[in-house]
Amino acid sequence: MEEIFQKAINILNKNGKFYIELGLSRIEKVLKLFNNPQEDLKIIHIAGTNGKGSTCAMLCELLKNVGLNVGLYTSPHILSYCERIKINNIDIKKEDLSELIFKIEKVSKENNTHLTEFEILTVAAFLYFKKENVDVVILETGLGGRFDATNIVKKPILTIITSISIDHKDRLGNTIQQIAFEKAGIIKENVPLVISKYNQGFNVIKNIAVQKNVQVILNENDIKLNFKNNKNYVKINSNEEYEFNLLGLWQVENLNLVLNAFDYLKDNLLKNINYNQQEVLKFSLKNVKWDYRFQFLNNHVILDGAHNFDAAIKLRKSLDFYFKDKKIQFIYGSLNTKEYEKIVNVLFTPNDDIFLYEFNCQNAVKVKDLERIINKPLKIINKSQVINIINDKKEDEKLTIICGSFYMLGEIFEEKKAA
Repeated sequence: MEEIFQKAINILNKNGKFYIELGLSRIEKVLKLFNNPQEDLKIIHIAGTNGKGSTCAMLCELLKNVGLNVGLYTSPHILSYCERIKINNIDIKKEDLSELIFKIEKVSKENNTHLTEFEILTVAAFLYFKKENVDVVILETGLGGRFDATNIVKKPILTIITSISIDHKDRLGNTIQQIAFEKAGIIKENVPLVISKYNQGFNVIKNIAVQKNVQVILNENDIKLNFKNNKNYVKINSNEEYEFNLLGLWQVENLNLVLNAFDYLKDNLLKNINYNQQEVLKFSLKNVKWDYRFQFLNNHVILDGAHNFDAAIKLRKSLDFYFKDKKIQFIYGSLNTKEYEKIVNVLFTPNDDIFLYEFNCQNAVKVKDLERIINKPLKIINKSQVINIINDKKEDEKLTIICGSFYMLGEIFEEKKAA
């Protein structure tokens, strides 16, 4: 099976991991050849710069726990492509994904259509979710929104736009307004939109929503976080305090979006389902997982992407909130396509220890380039040393943050790949 799966992955990788070609014409043609499976699915479409994955994970957990069969499509993956396509938080099997990739590649070639890696996976997700007869699909955009392959969906039941900041300037624009315009491309006529009024791109997005006769859902819940005994808790609208498995100050905004989406769905998607909302919420917040995103390991290690400037600011603020009395050491690596010069200036403080990790990726920043811009003593660290820190249960007097790139995290944890 592993050999067959690797052949399928080779098809995805033939243009390289960083090959992107925005546009809808190719995927539109291929999906039509498969009788447009996406048109038979109830889809919640989610775009944004940061917070998409956490929002997807929380909403999936809630809908799963009221009894729905929930398809989830996200990116990027950390260890395996199978992570991107899930039903009820269970990854697609390697044999199922391989079969779909071979089928899509065959049909594409026969019709002289070249699909990108992301387009193949998007088609695979739609085919898989239709075959498995899911009740609802939570669909995360890959890059942007307007020309993202997922935007082939013509009539979702709901759209959500998470926080917007500067990222992928070469494709989405140099300003918040330009990026917000691209993200707002997922907004469809008469389909409600959930967004925060604190979103940096709010005015641009709201204007587009008004033009498309869209209900904009903005309700602000009173959400407060509390961290005690190495556990995260949340209180919503002065109600009971719930254990909350997702750390990070930014989760306040993401959770608000999820609660507003869930309230909207109660009156349509969920109207014939009996459930105790408080119990579902309590269970879901305690059990929701979104690995490698401010993930707290062994009480002394945090894993996070922090791959753009806004995410780095939020990570630093969250560290200062949760762990203000802890000595912090960073293990950092970045892609050269990111604003790493700006990121290191907001992420590190004079009191932090910094280790640089140069991972095996064609676009990884060289250690010498990071040394040039970080004005403090640095150390180089290798993979085995990182693993030793992670596994050392006695390190809890010092907090280690491993961040900067999901590709780096994937390399460090590659031994965890499913057999």
